[in-house]
Amino acid sequence: MPFIVHWPAGIKKSGEFNGLVSSLDIAATAAVGNGDTSGHKLEGKNLIPYLNGDKQGSPHAALFWRREAKQWAVRTVDAKYLMNAKDQGIELYDMENDPYETTNILKNNPAKRKELAKLWNALEQ
Repeated sequence: MPFIVHWPAGIKKSGEFNGLVSSLDIAATAAVGNGDTSGHKLEGKNLIPYLNGDKQGSPHAALFWRREAKQWAVRTVDAKYLMNAKDQGIELYDMENDPYETTNILKNNPAKRKELAKLWNALEQ
C-alpha cells in the first residue's frame, strides 16, 4: 500500500519501507503517534519501529482478503495467490519480480501454490 509519512518528530529515518502493510496498520500507527491513551487496542500494527529501522522485515507474514463468495487472495512478501473476479480461476504471482501481476506462475510453482494454499486454508478453518 503506497503512502507517504511526514512526521519529523517521530520518524527518524527517511526512505522506503517494503513490508506488507494494511490500512489497519496506518490507523494504529497514527494512534500511537498521536499519544493515544484510550486503552483500546487497535487491530493494526504500529509501523513506527519498522519505519525507524528498529525492527526489520515485515509486520505481517501474510495479508488476507475476500470479496464476495468467489473472490479471495492471500499475499505474502514474495507472492500473491488468488481467485480472480474475472473467473479466470486460481492465480499465483511472483510479487518480487512481477509486482504488476502480468504473468500467472501457478502451473510452474506447485510448492509456492501449496504454501499459500495452506495459509488460506488455515484461515478458513
